[in-house]
Amino acid sequence: LNPNNAVGKVGTVYLTIPPNRTGFGKINVLIQERYAEYDAVTDSSEPIPTTAEIKVIGHTGVNVLLVQKYKKPSIVIEDIK
Repeated sequence: LNPNNAVGKVGTVYLTIPPNRTGFGKINVLIQERYAEYDAVTDSSEPIPTTAEIKVIGHTGVNVLLVQKYKKPSIVIEDIK
């Protein structure tokens, strides 16, 4: 599996990711049509807890992904006239 293919994908935190790249957490993400587990770090000032959704925004080393907390887009319903 190529970790570059994980960039832009949404996954789930398996082990809490400490804040400000102070340690590693673990994530599960679907890449190349299969689930993979990777070490992950974040630049966020708050930890990202287990079961939170994340988005992969880059990689920082061999099999270490840079992630941010993912917020699902809200659905907007417009009146069509």
